[in-house]
Amino acid sequence: MALATAAAGNVKFNVTFFLAVLLLSLWAWKGLRSPLTQTALLGFLAGVLVLGFHPYLTNWLGYGSPVHPYQAQALRSSQGNLSALEVRSASATSSDTPPPLRGRNRVEALLISLGSASRNGVAPGPLQPPWPFTSARDQFRVFRIPDTRIGGFGPFFLPALILSAGLLAWNAGSGGRSRGLFCLVGGVVVSAALFPEGWWARYVPHLWLVPVAAAGCALLATPRPPRLVRGAGALVLILLLTTGLAVFRVQVRHQWNTSVGIRRHLGEVARQAPLEVCFGPFLANRDRLKEAGIPFTEVPPSRAPSMQAFPYSEARYAPAGADRK
Repeated sequence: MALATAAAGNVKFNVTFFLAVLLLSLWAWKGLRSPLTQTALLGFLAGVLVLGFHPYLTNWLGYGSPVHPYQAQALRSSQGNLSALEVRSASATSSDTPPPLRGRNRVEALLISLGSASRNGVAPGPLQPPWPFTSARDQFRVFRIPDTRIGGFGPFFLPALILSAGLLAWNAGSGGRSRGLFCLVGGVVVSAALFPEGWWARYVPHLWLVPVAAAGCALLATPRPPRLVRGAGALVLILLLTTGLAVFRVQVRHQWNTSVGIRRHLGEVARQAPLEVCFGPFLANRDRLKEAGIPFTEVPPSRAPSMQAFPYSEARYAPAGADRK
């Protein structure tokens, strides 16, 4: 437990927020004197103060806040003192939000995303209901590109959540040992609802724990639950497993086709070598060209607009000495 919390706190900057909420849930369930709570808390502190001394501790010592620059940026925003760079950064974050979710509060945006058909990008237009059993195939196609913004848990997640709510209600009404279950579910839901981009599945993947925990309780509870309850729990797991397998199939097929296309393109590019290349932030293309034995010279970004783009990349190239007037 200590190793898990210590490592999780260093996966991503905002994971510390989720861990803090879940630790509070564990505290509410087991109490502070519980060895499990103390071990998890010790791992969390070690992850932040020792393994994660940079950025958390160095930010605290250097700027007075472990979450610098977010806290400072929020303060300057409230005072109207954002720098030009911070204004551009905030604008980029806003542009990542699909139009139907802009102007919504965190809870509204989360609920709208969960109750809408899966789709990518920030294209305008009305959202559609998930209709999981009639349009699932079309919805799964959008998972060719990771980072689905709306309905990012797949078309079967909403039915799984509805069944999970029924299982939780049964657990509460049956007098079962539900304190731990409800502390976990409560912590997950609260952390997802409070997070500014909770509508974006990439930031709240732990929301999957809600149906998993509810289904697990229905299948493993003692005394044995009624057949209807066990059947609902099994159905929840089937829906989640089907989603995982479908997304896996779509992703593997897409990545395979993408890799084939990139290799084919490299073969075509090799016939134009040597190249002049502007990689920008896409430095992996440098290794691709080296591995393919294609000679190249890096050129400044000012040359990029007149060059051709590599597939699935903003890096650009042109045959060395080509006339680009």
